Amino acid sequence: MKTAKCAFLILMLAALGVLRLPLQFTNNYTNAQGTERGEYFRIFAELRDDPVFITILGETNLQDVFLKNYQMVVNTGDKVPFVVIGEFGSPDVEQDPKAFRYDWLFFSQPVRDKLLLYKKKIMLH
Repeated sequence: MKTAKCAFLILMLAALGVLRLPLQFTNNYTNAQGTERGEYFRIFAELRDDPVFITILGETNLQDVFLKNYQMVVNTGDKVPFVVIGEFGSPDVEQDPKAFRYDWLFFSQPVRDKLLLYKKKIMLH
């Protein structure tokens, strides 16, 4: 049942135009309305690196799909903020038809907070 809900959510996000992608990468930018600041960044997630990567798989019900690692793109600056989760080695996960797309608010607040902190960690290295 959860798989069907997840698939439905993915289809709805695609239908709503969530797949519009900004040209910027790993930068703050102003959204189309010119008011909010957002984040756009990529994470190469290794499950052994941080428990949040396991939590994300639990919240998305993808624990059987990605056993060791995956890649994420986080975009909180779009009109409808979103996260894309796909294969670790995919050269362009945003365009991968097999990738999973989620509304930013689909994730729990602790996961969203951790992802934004993780982005700062990336920028420090």
